[in-house]
Amino acid sequence: MPYYPLATVRSTRPPDQKQRPILGWPRYDSGEWNWTITSYDNYVQEGYEKNAIIYSAIAYKQRAISQAPLRPYEGNFQQYEMVDLNHPSWVWCLRPNESQSMVEFMQQAICYFNLSGNCYIYIDRNPDGSVKALYNLRPDRVKLLFGAREFKGFLYCVENRPDSEGVPMLPNRVMHIKLPNPRDPYEGMGYGLSPIMPSAQPADVDNYVTQFLYRYFRTGIVSMGALVSKKVLTDSTRERLRDEWVEMHGGAENWSKPMVFEDDLTWQALTPPFKDIDFTLIDRRDEARITGPLGVNGMLLGLPGAMERATYANMGEAQKDFWQTTFIPELQLFEVEFIYNLTAMDGVFPMFDTSEVPALQRDIPPIVTSAVQLIQVGMPPYLAYQTAGLKAPRYPGDTVSRVPLSLQPVGTPAPTLPGTVTPVEEEPEEETPGTEGGMEEGTEQEEQEAEERAAASAPPARRTPAPRPAWRGRSP
Repeated sequence: MPYYPLATVRSTRPPDQKQRPILGWPRYDSGEWNWTITSYDNYVQEGYEKNAIIYSAIAYKQRAISQAPLRPYEGNFQQYEMVDLNHPSWVWCLRPNESQSMVEFMQQAICYFNLSGNCYIYIDRNPDGSVKALYNLRPDRVKLLFGAREFKGFLYCVENRPDSEGVPMLPNRVMHIKLPNPRDPYEGMGYGLSPIMPSAQPADVDNYVTQFLYRYFRTGIVSMGALVSKKVLTDSTRERLRDEWVEMHGGAENWSKPMVFEDDLTWQALTPPFKDIDFTLIDRRDEARITGPLGVNGMLLGLPGAMERATYANMGEAQKDFWQTTFIPELQLFEVEFIYNLTAMDGVFPMFDTSEVPALQRDIPPIVTSAVQLIQVGMPPYLAYQTAGLKAPRYPGDTVSRVPLSLQPVGTPAPTLPGTVTPVEEEPEEETPGTEGGMEEGTEQEEQEAEERAAASAPPARRTPAPRPAWRGRSP
């Protein structure tokens, strides 16, 4: 395949030598419409319509999207809030077109995306450039057109119709959401890879097992076998015996009829008995290989192999893991395209609101404890609530730091509260040298005289009569 240089580097070689490019780009199929490399019809018929596991996994995603509605917001990606209901973006966020609600619209988009790896959304705009309506396009009806070095646009063409009857669309009128395709010849600008492709063979095995069981109960054929005869039979005799055997013993309605053999005929089974075929291991293998590429845990679909180790706690963790590792990244592929193509002129942009998803709800008491601990170490309440992930209303003073009184440096006197009186320590009187013994003797003598004077001036103490004996005044 020839390559075109995108960039070259300066070289110290003589000018007569050619400079070699360090980057290359493949030549596109200029002017030719390119079909997708996958068979969308087969994925729909053999996968979505016939395989219950594939259908259940995609249907689980379709039901989950109803928990994350699309909403218009204003602000930036770190601090944003929902706009007023009078904003015109609410019209197409609630009903993207006249035939579908946003939940129905996204369910159809997720179905297209998970079956083909591509989702095409046509944007119908008003004369002023604002969004008027959105429409999902079937992936098998959309072709891509590339030029020599650029992507030129899309062509919507109904099957079994020539390209001349198709509807061409410019790149800015169609949103193309796709999964990575490692064999994309257009370096990421072409078609995405279907997640059904890696699980196609396990899905076929699961379909074959289902068909075998269906035929088993419908025709009553337990296993393949042969009617063995010791005689040499002609072709017409063999055909007659085969038809008679199927007529007499084929079908579920003939299971109870006894078999009657001729004198030289015997029945020889060619396949193992039904009881020796372990369908359990086959089912477990197929379940893991089908649900893996779609990113849905088998416990969430009620598959027997996964339910054997399922508990109530495991179910909650599986739901949380589905949202965090599968569905939110998948919705972000849509969200990025929506923000890029559907942002209004006033800066209002659409985003999926996952705040009410039950599996993503956080445990509030530990969050409150974390916020209180952050406030106690000096973080303003508003920042503490944001850091801990707690949604709290704003109030005056929520940006002021608050430090408890107990957090004081060592040796610092305790602060006084308003209205309290600080005690004043009395300074000790200085003693005159040489008078310590005399002053102590004089002081003791003065105290003794004062006590004597107080005792002399005090009134005489009243005598308390002794208690009367209990037997006085009574006859013995």
